[in-house]
Amino acid sequence: MRADSSRVHFLIQVGDSAVVGSIPGVLGALTFREESGGFVGAEGRMQLDLTGATLADTLRTRMLREQLEPAGPRESSVAELRVRDLFGKRFKTDLPLGGVLPVSIRGQLLVRGRAVSRQFDGEITRTPGGWRLTNAQPIVFSFEEVGLREERDAWFSAREAVPARGPVAISVDLRLERRVAAEARSAE
Repeated sequence: MRADSSRVHFLIQVGDSAVVGSIPGVLGALTFREESGGFVGAEGRMQLDLTGATLADTLRTRMLREQLEPAGPRESSVAELRVRDLFGKRFKTDLPLGGVLPVSIRGQLLVRGRAVSRQFDGEITRTPGGWRLTNAQPIVFSFEEVGLREERDAWFSAREAVPARGPVAISVDLRLERRVAAEARSAE
């Protein structure tokens, strides 16, 4: 995973407008494996620090980050995306530049010990620097599902006359580069 260019984007509905933000610096890795029938599978873990969230408004950004700071030693501001399964057609390392491979991904978002499972469609695109993994439709979940209702309420009550309503929609834009395993390197 290229942390310098991988991001998770999110959208929160506030009254009649939307608050858009992103979390840069996604860390982690995906491991691809060839499965029977010419299909590819993958699994991996990615971590993102919620206190790194940025919004267009500096004051909103600061207030959101304060609400997401861990309240105690048992809490963490790091969320984890776990890819359990990735299904797609044969994934070839010689996919042409700009080539696209549709995939279906099943995984979990873990925030402060709570897990939300989702399945979504996406695509892997070959880029000059490796591959790019994006989702086709936003991944939707509620603050309540991930245990952040109090943080949401505190953030919006301090800043907004109208609280956030509805779910959070996230989009992933992960940049991947190929790394050869140590065993494979020694065999080459």
